[in-house]
Amino acid sequence: MAWRFLTGQARDGLIVLAQRGLSVGPLSHLPWRADAQFALDPAGLADFAAYCRHNPYRRFRLLVLGGDEEFKSDTLPPVRGRDRQLLIQRRLEQAWRGTPYRRARVLGDGTLVLSALTQRDQIDAVVKTLLEAGCAIAGIHAASGLLAGMLARLALVQGPTLLLSPLVDAGIQQAWLTPDGLRFARVSQGQTCFVSLSAETVAPVLADEVRLTLQYLASERLLSHASQVTVLLLDGDARVQALAAQLQQRLIDMGETAQVSSLPLNETSRALGQAETGDLLGLLAGTLGRRLLAAHYASAEVCRFETVRRTGLVLRCLGAMGFAAAAFWSLSIWLAANALDERTATQQSKLTTLQRESQRVAAELVKRDVGDPVALRAVDTLYRAGMASWPSAEASARGFSRIIASFPAIRIDALAWEVAPPVAPPSEDAAPVGGTVAVWTQTVSLSGHVLPPVDARQALAQVEALAARLRIERGMVVEVVKLPLDIRPQATIQSQADAPAEDALAQRFVLKLTQRAGADQ
Repeated sequence: MAWRFLTGQARDGLIVLAQRGLSVGPLSHLPWRADAQFALDPAGLADFAAYCRHNPYRRFRLLVLGGDEEFKSDTLPPVRGRDRQLLIQRRLEQAWRGTPYRRARVLGDGTLVLSALTQRDQIDAVVKTLLEAGCAIAGIHAASGLLAGMLARLALVQGPTLLLSPLVDAGIQQAWLTPDGLRFARVSQGQTCFVSLSAETVAPVLADEVRLTLQYLASERLLSHASQVTVLLLDGDARVQALAAQLQQRLIDMGETAQVSSLPLNETSRALGQAETGDLLGLLAGTLGRRLLAAHYASAEVCRFETVRRTGLVLRCLGAMGFAAAAFWSLSIWLAANALDERTATQQSKLTTLQRESQRVAAELVKRDVGDPVALRAVDTLYRAGMASWPSAEASARGFSRIIASFPAIRIDALAWEVAPPVAPPSEDAAPVGGTVAVWTQTVSLSGHVLPPVDARQALAQVEALAARLRIERGMVVEVVKLPLDIRPQATIQSQADAPAEDALAQRFVLKLTQRAGADQ
C-alpha cells in the first residue's frame, strides 16, 4: 500500500474498483494516474479507511470495472408525472429487491431498460468506508454506461452494434447498443490480462465471446436474425487493426455475418477532446473529468453527503447573492441620502441668503434718517430692492404696453414673464456691503407680428425700431431672437407657397427682454 497526499487541492477524486484492488487518483481530463492503490482484503480496506479520513478531494466518483451488471427490459403503460416515477420505482423493486445500485432508463422507442450492479460485496465495502469517513460520493459508474455515452456523443452507433474492449485484469467488456441507447452489457470472467496479449491470442477469445453474445441476444429477442450487426473493437493503436482483421476472419469461419470495425483509443480520445492516454481506463477517467457523465447507480442514501455539499454550496451562493443585494440596496440608500443632503443644503443656502438680505436691509435702515427727504428716497429704494424685491408682472406689463402702443403696426401675440432669484454669495465675507443688495432679475419673451400690408423690409424696420426703443429703458437688455426677414449668414430661403392662407402675409418676430428689478426706479 502506498499513497501520497495532494494537500490544498479541492478536486474530485476517482476510485477504480477492479478485480484485484482499488486505485485512487485525481479526476481530470488529463492523463489519469493513480495516487494510491489498495488491496481488497481487510488490511487493504483498513488502509483505505485511513486514507479516506485524510483525503485531499472534495468528493469521489466510483468506477466499477468487471462487475456483474444485469439488464432487464420492460414496457410502460401511458402514464405521466408522479405516477410514472412510482411505477418505474416499483418495477425496480420487483426486479432487484434490496439492491441499492440500480437504475432505470426509458429509451427513445419507449422501452424501459432496468439495470443493476449485482456484485455488491466489494462495492458495499468501498461505499461504507467512504461514508464512515464523511466523504461525499458523487456517483457510481459502470464502464458500459460510459462507453455508451462516448459512442453516442461521437455518433458512431447507426444500427445494432456490439462494442468489445479488453479491460485490465478484468476480462472483456461487451456492450450491446442501438441508436436508442444501451440495451445490454456483460464482462467475460477471464482472469487473463487480455491487454498484454498478442492479436493472434486474443482474436479466438473475442470470436467466441461475440458468438455467445449474439446467440444470447437472439434468444432474448433483442436481436433479429435479419439484422446486420456491427462489431466495434475499441483497443490500443498498436494492435487494433490487426486484431480487427483476425476477428473478422474468425467470425466468417464461424458463419457469422457481423462486420468488424476498429476504433483506436487515441483516435477516440482526440475526437472527444481529451489527452491521448492509450488505455481504456484513461479514456473513461477523462470522460468523467470532462463531465460527459452517464446515469449512475448511486442511490440518494449513498449520495447523501454530496447532497449536503451541494445544498451548502447553494446556500452559500444564495448568501452571496443576498449580501450583494443588501450592498446594492445600501448603496442606493446612501446615494439617495446624499442627494437629499444636497437638496437640503441648497434650500438652506436660499434661506441663508434671505436671512442675510433681511439683516442687511435692517442694518441699512438703522443708518438712515427717515425725517430727511433725501434719506427717505434712499430708504424707499433700499426697501424696494431688498424687502420688496419681487417684481410686479402688472407693473412690467404696463411699462411695455406704453412703449408698444407707440407702434400701431405691431401686434403682440404672446408674452412670457419669469423671474430669476438673486444668486446667494458663497460666504458672509463675500456678501455685498454699503447698501448694495442682490435683486431679482425678470425676463420677458415677446412674440408678435407686423400688420399687413407691409413688405419684409418695412416689417424689419418696424421691429428694429421697437428694439431700439426698448433699449432706451433703464437696465433693459434686448435680444432679437427672430426677425420677419432672417438676415443671418446661415439663413435658408424657403418658399411660403404651402403656408396657411392666414399666415401668408404675417411678418413674425420674437424679442427677449431682460431687466433687473428696481432698475426702472
